[in-house]
Order: sequence, then structure tokens, then C-alpha cells
Amino acid sequence: MLVHMNIYSLIKKNAGFEPYLETIAHKQHRQALTRLRLSAHILPIEKGRHLGIPREKRYCILCNTQEIGSEIHILSQCKNSIMQRWRNEMVTAAITHNHELVKLSPADQIIYLTLGHDSSTSALMGKYSYDTLELHELPWHMRGRGAVAYLSILNWI
Repeated sequence: MLVHMNIYSLIKKNAGFEPYLETIAHKQHRQALTRLRLSAHILPIEKGRHLGIPREKRYCILCNTQEIGSEIHILSQCKNSIMQRWRNEMVTAAITHNHELVKLSPADQIIYLTLGHDSSTSALMGKYSYDTLELHELPWHMRGRGAVAYLSILNWI
């Protein structure tokens, strides 16, 4: 069970109400962050589990690096150009609100932002979570460079 609840076990230490539930005003963004926190999403780590794919073969479908498509990989390490751009924009904006983030590794920055304790950065993480999950729902042939044009039309980038 701990293997399955990977990100949840990293961020949820105590039972109780999470502040981000009140600070992220946009319902879809709040739901997306909740889905990521609970591993209730379609990222390869979970989709592969439901399809019976061995964990070590649940590769990221965006960057072709044969890295496991876990929440941490997708949110903090994925080499897909769109993900890198969104991540850089989100983290840069978050750092303007909380300068301590500069001291953390990229993975630790994402874990901190996923905690949702900082109201000024919760909305940023909520939007990033939403965009990330939406990108994974695009048809496979639109997830690379061709996605830039498509997402521009939708005003996502």
C-alpha cells in the first residue's frame, strides 16, 4: 500500500483539514491538486497499475526517458518541453511569494508546494496540477511539440 500511495505518504503526515482546500478558489484546480495528492489520476504510475503493467515499466509518456511516470517525476523532473516551461513558470512565480523555495531541490519544491500550506502559492500549484492532468488526457500524438500549437489555441500556454 505504501508503494501505491507514494506521494500521499510524502505529504500527509497528520489527519486533518488541508488549508489548500480553502485557498484555491478555482474548483477544477483544487480538484486536480487533490487528485494528484491522492493518486486518483491518469498518470502512468496509476494508469499502469490499473492495467496490470509492472511498476518498473510504467514509463512517462511525455519525455521518452524511460523514467517511471510518477507524480514526482511528472511534476518535478519530466523533460517534456511543455512540462519544463510550465514548471519553471510556476516555480519562479512561487519563489516570488516564498524565497525559501530557492534552497530546496526541484523535487522538494514540488513536495512543499503540494502540501498547500502557503495560500500565496496554492493557487499556482493548483493550476499547474490541472494543466498537467489535462496534458495527459490529450491524444498521444499531441503531447509533444505539436501540443504547443494546440494548447495555444486553448489559451493554456
